[in-house]
Amino acid sequence: MWYSQNENPLVWARDFGDMADYGMKFLRILHFSPFAKADHPERVDKSPFSLTLPPPEKTCRQTDAIVQLANYSNVSVMLALHDWIPWELEEDELAAEAKWDAYWVDRYKAWPGLFYDIQNEPHAGRIKPFGPGRRWTDLAARDGERRRSDCFHGWQKVNADAVHAVHPKAAVTTGHLQTLDAAEKQLSTDGIDFSNVHHYGDAGHLRSVVKLTDRRFEGRGISLGEFGSRIAHDARARGEIDDPAEHSIRHFLRVNHYLYGMGGAFSGVWDWKDFQDCVFPWGMTFADGTPKDVLPAYRNMTMMFRAAGPIVNESHTHHLP
Repeated sequence: MWYSQNENPLVWARDFGDMADYGMKFLRILHFSPFAKADHPERVDKSPFSLTLPPPEKTCRQTDAIVQLANYSNVSVMLALHDWIPWELEEDELAAEAKWDAYWVDRYKAWPGLFYDIQNEPHAGRIKPFGPGRRWTDLAARDGERRRSDCFHGWQKVNADAVHAVHPKAAVTTGHLQTLDAAEKQLSTDGIDFSNVHHYGDAGHLRSVVKLTDRRFEGRGISLGEFGSRIAHDARARGEIDDPAEHSIRHFLRVNHYLYGMGGAFSGVWDWKDFQDCVFPWGMTFADGTPKDVLPAYRNMTMMFRAAGPIVNESHTHHLP
């Protein structure tokens, strides 16, 4: 949205209006922090020290327009604050990230509907997971995962605290990959307000991923920040351009019904539209805004979900002090 010459406020106004019409009520935006170097975002050095403050005026004005236009259409924005930066950081690097977080949260704290993803699919640069196949009795694997978790927790909490220090009511999360062999998303939830995971694959596998990441017993909701059709994804990666609408519709509806039934707060589809600048055919609309077959089906599902609500059964048991 910041880089393409085909993206501008007129396009965004149309997109947000169309999203609202089709029941899409939030947009998660990633690959944001590289535009701290607006002239050459492709040269980002994956270091917190590249997060220049104040940011370039172009980046600020574009982001202002995105926030304002989304708000006009009642579309919430989930802004990913960091990208591609490993989370094993020294104190001065953590401080640089925290300052970047605080700048943007302060800029938009008066606008409703914003919430924050600390980093899109965070990864370790040096501390690798032990991986699947290790036994529960393997003390080295356990200690290694604990070390990973502690390191990750320190990074996550510094960023979450930076957001909450400026805007205590802002909702913060971290969007994890779907892998089940890393401990950080199970053991390190202090500081974030809800859990968030991404998923590509069979809807049946989704259930175990959501259940493992669910931390509602800690008062933190569960959400699906990114998902898509793996069959369609692989087909397009092979250069097949036909849209497998029947499979996509079935998969998208199954995923959301599972998530809804398991108590999920929201889901995000990868992604809203195809790009004009490159071959990236994973959108729910074509590059010119024409909806693909999956989009009307998705709209119908959202309308059905809005008609549902929790049933409150009043208790007939009374406590007398």
